[in-house]
Amino acid sequence: MSKIILIVVVSVLLALSFVTMKQIFIPHHSSTELKLKVATFTPTTTQAPTSISTKSILNLSKESYTIALYGDSMIDTMGEKLEILQIELYRSYPKTTFKLYNYGIGAQNIEEGVLRFASNFSNKERIYAPITNIDPDILILGTFAYNPFVPHDLEKYKKELMDLIQKAKNVSLKVYLLAEIAPQKTGFGQGEYGINWPQDQAYQQAVIIMDQIKEAIKVANREGIPVINAYQKSLLADGFGNPIYVRNEDGIHPSYEGHVLMAREIISKLSF
Repeated sequence: MSKIILIVVVSVLLALSFVTMKQIFIPHHSSTELKLKVATFTPTTTQAPTSISTKSILNLSKESYTIALYGDSMIDTMGEKLEILQIELYRSYPKTTFKLYNYGIGAQNIEEGVLRFASNFSNKERIYAPITNIDPDILILGTFAYNPFVPHDLEKYKKELMDLIQKAKNVSLKVYLLAEIAPQKTGFGQGEYGINWPQDQAYQQAVIIMDQIKEAIKVANREGIPVINAYQKSLLADGFGNPIYVRNEDGIHPSYEGHVLMAREIISKLSF
């Protein structure tokens, strides 16, 4: 009975925590890249998942861990306090304290991500010391795939990603790559806050993003970095992303279900 009550309480907290994420970056059309603007967003009400994480509830060797996530808007929109990830961690490790850092900034490509790696961080409510100073037990890198170079340059993207991985290895002994959800085939970037490009242009952008995510997975494998593969889990049979994991309001960023998927994939992959 106590276990059932715990699951219900945590599920309710999960739904409430996401509703409180009032400010996120929303894409706005630009001729050169996915520019973002601040907007107020109340997500569509959906039923909170009632299943617990795939890992058993365990006692870890330490009482507390520091976890940092670093990326573009796909990380940024996970919340000021990474609320969904925090609750999913509690589900699996209720006796452990996790200090979470969200180093995500929207509309940045991989080169910009590399350049700011050792800098002080300030974005909305988040003001952090450089990620190089916080000594994270675990460092999770986003792919930055949703902000390709213009014109598209896959070789430059791979080079910059390898540079970022090397910098991350100098900061933490446990570095992971989060392969984010896949873009949807129809309606990419469409919505009230979307870029709303013509269909052919939006389709080509989605293809480029998927090419970069797949290349990021290959680079991580070569560099010995474990991959948290939410990308693969989000795919439909046609090879594009399932729209259930994408926000209707912009057709790009993760929906409530998308954020839950990524958080649970993170939990299933991490080792402490």
